[in-house]
Amino acid sequence: MKRIIFLLLLSCVMVAAEGQIFNSSRAIGRGRFYLGLEPAVYAKSGTDVYMFFHGGAGITNQIDLALTAGVGPSTYFGTSLQWALANRVQLITGARYFDYFGLNGGLTYSIPLVKGTHLWLGGNTVLEFADEVRVPLWIPLGVEIGFRDNITFLLESEIGLTSPAPHIISGGLAIYFR
Repeated sequence: MKRIIFLLLLSCVMVAAEGQIFNSSRAIGRGRFYLGLEPAVYAKSGTDVYMFFHGGAGITNQIDLALTAGVGPSTYFGTSLQWALANRVQLITGARYFDYFGLNGGLTYSIPLVKGTHLWLGGNTVLEFADEVRVPLWIPLGVEIGFRDNITFLLESEIGLTSPAPHIISGGLAIYFR
C-alpha cells in the first residue's frame, strides 16, 4: 500500500511544481553541513530553466541555516532558517532576492515511507515587495530519497495557488558532511 501511495504522490509531483528553497523533510543536525545542486523548471505563461546551488549547516539539532544562489533568466539569492518544531513538522523562514526582495515563510509535514525515504507537503508564501506588495501562495510537495547516510535525492514541487506564483518542478542531489 505504501508503494502505491508513494507512486501516486510522485506522479502528482511530476505534473506541476515550484521550489524556492531546497526543502528537506527534517533538520540535518548540529555540526552537519550540506551542499546541493538543483535544476528547476518554472512554468507560468511560459517556461524558464534555473540552476540552484545550495549550502547549509545545522546550527542546533532543531535549527538549520541555508543559503541558496540561482542562475537563469533572473538571479536568485536567498537565505533561510528551518526550524524542527516537532518530530515531523518544520517551519521555514527566510529572505530572498528574485527580481524583488521578499520574505519567505512555510510549514512542512514529513511522512516516512520506507527506510531513508520521506514524503513531505505543506504551505509556502512570500511577502514580495515589488511595485506593490504581493503575496504568492504555494502548496509544496516533495520526496526525499536517501541513498546513503550522506547522499539524498530530492524531487520537489510547489503548486502555485495565487498570482504571481508560478508552478515549478525541481530535483537534485544533496551531499551531507560532518
